[in-house]
Amino acid sequence: DALVQTLRNTDLETDFKTPRQTNVGEIAGQLKLVARLISTRNERGNGINYDVFYCEMGGYDSHFKVATVLKNKLPSLNYAVATFWEEMKAQGLENSVTVVQGSEFGRTITPNSNEGSDHAWGGNYFMFGGDVKGGKILGEYPKSFRESDPT
Repeated sequence: DALVQTLRNTDLETDFKTPRQTNVGEIAGQLKLVARLISTRNERGNGINYDVFYCEMGGYDSHFKVATVLKNKLPSLNYAVATFWEEMKAQGLENSVTVVQGSEFGRTITPNSNEGSDHAWGGNYFMFGGDVKGGKILGEYPKSFRESDPT
């Protein structure tokens, strides 16, 4: 396949390493592939104005010891996103690429009896890059974190 051959022959601008200890959930490997696909946008065909890529890093459904789960996963996510963004800047694309992160369901803010969190309304999302005008919280912040509070 021509695309596979093109990707194999593509060098990135940065040293985008994916060491095992910083690639939990293969997130760094996924973002490295996205960086390669972005770098080959001209070779993939004329008329490509926009690309949308999807990556995932599961295992956050932590009903038990959420702090341990986050301690094991967040450093890899941080490394992967930071390394991907360094590559986008090296390619001169920081104003053309937007990263959106979202959780597919919300979590309780207060812990359960197993030091975990349960499904609830407290979701998390962030985005950066391109023309994103950051530093804003959209939506209404709750007045309290009590279960009886409807906000």
